[in-house]
Amino acid sequence: MAQNDIGIDLGTTTIIIAQEGKGVVLNQPSVVAMDTRKNTVLEAGDKALAMVGRTPNYISAIFPLKDGVISDHTMTRELICRFVKQVYSSHMVKPRVAVCVPAAITGIESDAVVEAVVAAGARQVYLIDEPIAAALGSGIDITVPDGRMIIDIGGGTTDIAVLSHGTAVRQTLRAALDGALAHGGGTHQTGTVHGAQGGCEQFGCAGGGTTDIAVLSLGGKVKATSVRVAGNHYDEEILKHVRNKYSIAIGQRTAEELKKHVACCPQKTDFHESMEIKGRSLLTGLPVRVTVSTDDLYEPVMMLSEQIGTAAHQVLEKTPPELAGDIYRNGVMLTGGGAQLHGLTEYLSQELKVEVTVSPDPVNCVALGTAQSLSIGDKLETGFTDATPRIGRR
Repeated sequence: MAQNDIGIDLGTTTIIIAQEGKGVVLNQPSVVAMDTRKNTVLEAGDKALAMVGRTPNYISAIFPLKDGVISDHTMTRELICRFVKQVYSSHMVKPRVAVCVPAAITGIESDAVVEAVVAAGARQVYLIDEPIAAALGSGIDITVPDGRMIIDIGGGTTDIAVLSHGTAVRQTLRAALDGALAHGGGTHQTGTVHGAQGGCEQFGCAGGGTTDIAVLSLGGKVKATSVRVAGNHYDEEILKHVRNKYSIAIGQRTAEELKKHVACCPQKTDFHESMEIKGRSLLTGLPVRVTVSTDDLYEPVMMLSEQIGTAAHQVLEKTPPELAGDIYRNGVMLTGGGAQLHGLTEYLSQELKVEVTVSPDPVNCVALGTAQSLSIGDKLETGFTDATPRIGRR
């Protein structure tokens, strides 16, 4: 029953929960505030995020998800339990839960996700690849013979996949991207599907944990890769750039504000903004403020954007000709929070020689698609699995 189904976008920076027919029912930061003296959780979500950088030594703000996967199983389970209970209070019937995961997730990492969700009270757990969820949430029918290409830019990695009808066979393209991804520290994986030919459109999803790029057709995944360059990496590089250029130490949240309101790829020539930031001088140790402009941030923004562009280019090179023709006709769609970076669509369009657009709801589309997947799972050839048997049905 749809009212007992929940879709969870388990993001590095944000957890979004959606239900089919209701839309997004919860959107909370993926952070927990913990009292290390008593080993107890004080707050989670918005209230915990407000404590970041403002707590005494014995209170620790923990981000239990890193690069789109679980790094702290106990805290992730605490987050999921709290948030699921907020949106689903029935004690009579346990919910079916679908969780989106990076396309290149390992078996051990996916098992950790399943265990955390079952501990939160799910009776059945499904895993869906982020690019597929992003396409569904963007209103794209990937079950028809018209291929789609997805670029899902999260917070920690970039996943790229080509989807079509059939069964995926994965292979590594690490050698082609080792140089380009040296700063991102990630891997590039591609899956090839043997099956019916279809048209193809490229999509990109940018959010908090990973960047996924996928080409989809007939409910299957033709090509896919995951790159560990995404939204959080932009924040880190901006923070380092400001530190080196102005000798000022700023916080992660200030760096994120610069990314949202000032940073831009130079291909968007009509965007010029500036912002006054406050931080601590590395020379005097005293509080100081300085104005940062769009031009000041071109270097860190382009360093990472070029890595995503290279990864997408590599996937297109391996895409079958028929699907490549569909991508040229349909264009590329970006989804996720990182898709909103100013000038990114213009840059990728220039690099890939196809039209690049942003999803109508880039932030929530992955969660919405994850919730929808539970009702059409039988039509999805790859990238959607019933993961409950791994730990026994409950």
